[in-house]
Amino acid sequence: MANFVDTKNSLDVSAPEILSLGAIIPEQLKEETRHAYAKLNEALGNDVAGFVANRLQLTPEQVAIALAAEQVDGVALAIYNIEARGQSVIIGDQTGIGKGRQAAALIRYGLLAGYLPIFLTDRYTLFSDMYRDCKALGIKDARPLILNLKASIVDFDNPVDEENAPLTDEIWTADDEDDADEEMMAHYIQHYEEVYKSPRKSELELMYRNGDIPKDRYEYVMLSYSQLKDARKDMTRLDFLTSLCEKHRVLFIFDEAHKSSSVSAGKISIITQGINSILETCPETQCVFLSATFAKRPECLVTFMRHTILNSLATSDTLQQAFSNGGVQMQEYVASMLAKEGQMIRREHSGKGIPEPAYTYLDDKLPLHAELFDKVMYWFREIVKLSDMVKTVVSTASMLGVNVSRPYPARAQLFYVNKILLLALKAKDVAEAAVRDVQAGRSVVIGMSDTLECILHDSIDPEKNECAKGDFSTILLRLLDKTLSNPKNQGMSILDMDLSGISDASELVTQIKDIRSYAEQIRKDINEDVFHLPLSPIDVIRQMITQESFTDKHGVTRNIRFEECTGRARQLEYLSPEGDDDFVNASLM
Repeated sequence: MANFVDTKNSLDVSAPEILSLGAIIPEQLKEETRHAYAKLNEALGNDVAGFVANRLQLTPEQVAIALAAEQVDGVALAIYNIEARGQSVIIGDQTGIGKGRQAAALIRYGLLAGYLPIFLTDRYTLFSDMYRDCKALGIKDARPLILNLKASIVDFDNPVDEENAPLTDEIWTADDEDDADEEMMAHYIQHYEEVYKSPRKSELELMYRNGDIPKDRYEYVMLSYSQLKDARKDMTRLDFLTSLCEKHRVLFIFDEAHKSSSVSAGKISIITQGINSILETCPETQCVFLSATFAKRPECLVTFMRHTILNSLATSDTLQQAFSNGGVQMQEYVASMLAKEGQMIRREHSGKGIPEPAYTYLDDKLPLHAELFDKVMYWFREIVKLSDMVKTVVSTASMLGVNVSRPYPARAQLFYVNKILLLALKAKDVAEAAVRDVQAGRSVVIGMSDTLECILHDSIDPEKNECAKGDFSTILLRLLDKTLSNPKNQGMSILDMDLSGISDASELVTQIKDIRSYAEQIRKDINEDVFHLPLSPIDVIRQMITQESFTDKHGVTRNIRFEECTGRARQLEYLSPEGDDDFVNASLM
């Protein structure tokens, strides 16, 4: 527990006691979060729970039943920022801390405070989960306007066929996400009481034309992000939401908020562009963002920044550039800054009581893995030699008065290359072990230290929007290119430095010629070598797992479903994930 601090006593809660989930806060946010809690407690007269009870119009006993202490914290921060600052909070809790329950509490708050709550989430099948949380907050009778056609809300507490009712978290297999939602919705309606459903298409079209909701018919709005994906061709729903913001006091509640700020083919998605346009047109609109991976990509902050302190510190372009250049360190800095201001809160499970894992070391192929490892390390050492030659050129150029940047530190990349090499070596074995566990009736969670999306991004041909090769040679060639790159002139090689005006540059010209010749030989040899290792291990694992099946507890054979919690925007599809073609042939998804 050295890296974490317990949040159990973060609230000054009077009787009745509000139970804690035993969540913890990451060490890197410990002091910042304590500072934010202290300011919040002072501003609310050291009665945070009383403040939440007042705003939700619940008794202290009701709050204690409906919300855990951690959830009271998140709801209090959100309401305080809305009322005192007119700004937003990012609730970045880990799965299981209760982001849905906090979202339901904020829907209740919005209804009581005169807002029109608009709830957006990843899939429309999650509407029923939100209804369950709304019931716990005493607003089951609040009527939602569901914008997804043919979508319904069911009550999981009232099965109509209890004996055969499916588990609410059962994984369904389908060809794509829309089909999966449709299949799951059909099962929900068959086995549980249907409490709300979307209006007929003609009714929705009338609302779209009027740009408003019929008076006294609906209390809040629910839709999935997919409803905005066609906004480039059809602005109907986007215009409707904008009109609602113009005619009502709107409180947006973005569940799975990273989906509201996504990228597609390297560009900000249509969904993100649509949401950004609403918030630009109606800046007085209030927002709450819920996402465990809110800072996964710089594009996410473009949306989130509009209603936080980030808005006063940077523009959309400068913030995104800062994140791209600053990397993980910049993400950590922004997260700590938001936490200190009480505009971001992150709680996680402590892990206390979880048994020690049983480790399985996939070493059966150690001789083969050692051979592949040595091959990659040979080429890494060749690139390091090239890097030393570049350093000599830079030193010579500097003495001659040439303005040239410091060379790329290829040698310092040893740890990173080792890490991704080990992932590539073990990918097939990990997939095979996971399949065996699933077929034995166990659920499997695979933890990856890196998805390698940044490498995939750099390896994509921007004109063809494709990846030339899907094997490990791409990683080595990327390192080679970076070793020769000139950071001061992106896209240019350090070998193309301007030598005009240098009276005696013969030695420098010779050195550059030697480097160019050596680099060309390394590039040629890497391209001709066979590595038997994938560029994207996670995609090999994904494909190998999803092509297998298992028999469930009812004796039904199902395909194994693979769900990611990475937030990455790019995937490779291998022609042969088993590596029969040496992982060379892969297409960009």
